[in-house]
Amino acid sequence: MFLNKVSAKFEVLKFTAIDFLKDEEGDAGIGFFLTIATSLIVCAFVFIPGVRSFAAGIVSSLQTWWSNNIQAKIFPSA
Repeated sequence: MFLNKVSAKFEVLKFTAIDFLKDEEGDAGIGFFLTIATSLIVCAFVFIPGVRSFAAGIVSSLQTWWSNNIQAKIFPSA
């Protein structure tokens, strides 16, 4: 009896990708995917240059730190 109740609830709660993609008229939700694709493209043009300069700054700071602290104090060349 318990198994029947669980399977009945599962049937009610079953969710498939096709149901998600269909809107009220039954058309596929292409607008949803176009919105996601557009936002990803815009994010790529906005964030990637900022991340690139951020990474370059970190690498430059690490090189300075390595040469001034680690290399000069721990591994001094005679």
